[in-house]
Amino acid sequence: MRPMSDLTLNSRVTIPELVVYRDLGGETVVLNLETGIYFDLDGVATDAWLAMQRTANLQEVHAHLLSVYDVDSQVLSRDLLRLVEQMSAKGLLRIEA
Repeated sequence: MRPMSDLTLNSRVTIPELVVYRDLGGETVVLNLETGIYFDLDGVATDAWLAMQRTANLQEVHAHLLSVYDVDSQVLSRDLLRLVEQMSAKGLLRIEA
């Protein structure tokens, strides 16, 4: 799956009010209370999710993850944008214009 053409690291995201998350012993589940749609996150995706709670700026989320993980910047960019796209499609994130 390729990221949406208008989705870049310059994009901003917000978490809808009715979206909650829980850590279930090493696995994080994000749930939209309105729709019942949920998404499981691994460790890296959980760190991205927590960073998105602190800042809406995907560039800052990317920089944080680069400081924590030994990963190629372009690979991380692709994976972060894919995560945001998937979560947005499920109504768990909103992409700001």
